[in-house]
Amino acid sequence: MLWKIRSGGDNIDAGFAAGTRIMKGRLTMNVKTWKSDAVTIEVDYDKCTGHAMCVDQCPGEVYELTGGKAVAAYIDQCIECCTCVAVCPEEAIVHSSCE
Repeated sequence: MLWKIRSGGDNIDAGFAAGTRIMKGRLTMNVKTWKSDAVTIEVDYDKCTGHAMCVDQCPGEVYELTGGKAVAAYIDQCIECCTCVAVCPEEAIVHSSCE
């Protein structure tokens, strides 16, 4: 199936599969999203390799590894410090407070 991205790169034609996103200029098919009242965290599972830097460095202990991938299991504990975004060597995390 052929997907079409409109000029500007931000608008995607209807029909894209659920979970498809453009993250940091790259089309990805496997993005997991967690939402709280305060923040939204997306992890690109095509890029996440399970280095666990987000797990080790997050002061709010938001992340855990499940199946070798980062999971924002405790998103309500997020203090919006952006450490997860800064330490991820694969740039797999997008955080609504860190854009």
